[in-house]
Amino acid sequence: GFSLWPVGFTTHAYEYVLRVPQQLFRAYGVTLTVTVLGTSFGLLGAALLGYVLSRSDFSLRGPLSFYVFFTMLFSGGLIPSYIVVTRVLRLKDSLAALILPHLIVPYYVLILRTYFAALPQEILEAARIDGANHWQLYWRIMAPASAPILGAFAILHFMGVWNDYLWPLVVATERSIQPIMVVLPNLRDPHIGFLPVWGTIMAGSVLATLPIVTVFVAFQDKFMSSVVIGAVKE
Repeated sequence: GFSLWPVGFTTHAYEYVLRVPQQLFRAYGVTLTVTVLGTSFGLLGAALLGYVLSRSDFSLRGPLSFYVFFTMLFSGGLIPSYIVVTRVLRLKDSLAALILPHLIVPYYVLILRTYFAALPQEILEAARIDGANHWQLYWRIMAPASAPILGAFAILHFMGVWNDYLWPLVVATERSIQPIMVVLPNLRDPHIGFLPVWGTIMAGSVLATLPIVTVFVAFQDKFMSSVVIGAVKE
């Protein structure tokens, strides 16, 4: 049963979860792969698109910015996205289906566009006079200057992809491709039966939360510095 104070101390739940660790470690591998690739490509896409939209000499800046903003207000939703991924792209039960929704985040694009536009344009003009092209402008000037805000977005995006549950639940029906958040509710103890065992699920949740805590502790200085920079600019 449930009580406000623990009745006793036991490690049975952790022992059961780690007794047959194949399903947990497999889910860990899927989640880690999806999170790393989704975060990396998501930040890269948002940063590149934000840089393009921050350029005043880009002819399609207005229509493309409206398109990105429109997707924030009126998204397709779960059912149209599921139809596109499974029936049009035929990516069901694949890593690509889990990574695809995290490639472009409109909110990050608009924030980075504003951030890039606020940077001193004299530096960019001096670099262009020296012969730098747009790729060199971004990788040598824009990317280092936006490291704090990119670090903050990396933490937020990492946690968002790692904790994603609903989308993998509908597109990953095979157990070999299910991430950790989908596997956790299905943990069962054969000594108790088919009902969910909350102690086992909570033990798995603790093990699934450890990478999130590790990432946040390791990169919290980037997160705090980006918050300070945003506060000073406001």
